[in-house]
Amino acid sequence: DELMQCAGQAELTLPPSVQALLEHAGLADGVQVIPPPAGLSVVDVAWQRGALNGGTASFDPGTDFRRAVRGQLAVLKTFCQGLWSEDMGLIVVRAAARQQQGMLSCHSGGVDEVMMVVFYAPGDGTGRYFTFAGSGANRKSVLDAGKAVAAALLTPAAP
Repeated sequence: DELMQCAGQAELTLPPSVQALLEHAGLADGVQVIPPPAGLSVVDVAWQRGALNGGTASFDPGTDFRRAVRGQLAVLKTFCQGLWSEDMGLIVVRAAARQQQGMLSCHSGGVDEVMMVVFYAPGDGTGRYFTFAGSGANRKSVLDAGKAVAAALLTPAAP
């Protein structure tokens, strides 16, 4: 019965722009698109790659990028039921584009979870953030994935 139910469902795929960004960042291999957990997610597109969970969602950068990022961080913090910490970098400006990245940590019930988040607004009134999360033991992989996407967002893809 489960197989028949699954057979009628469309395969989940990444939006082309997200797929292209992950390819540009060298992170497209081994990506499995998953549905974001209903009511428990801050992303509208989610994927797994090895031990890491990735995701992305749009946000309104408004006229004050710093304030918009702070607002999104406040939402992310509500998902941590323990000790929360955030280490946000400086805002990077490239022409009209704005980017800020940071490492978020949640220690709850003896479990450490980390998330690298990259906020990006290209300057056209839209904004998107990307998350990479995993256990504290995978901190370096989480950081590396976030840094790769951050670099790819600020580097034009080769034609």
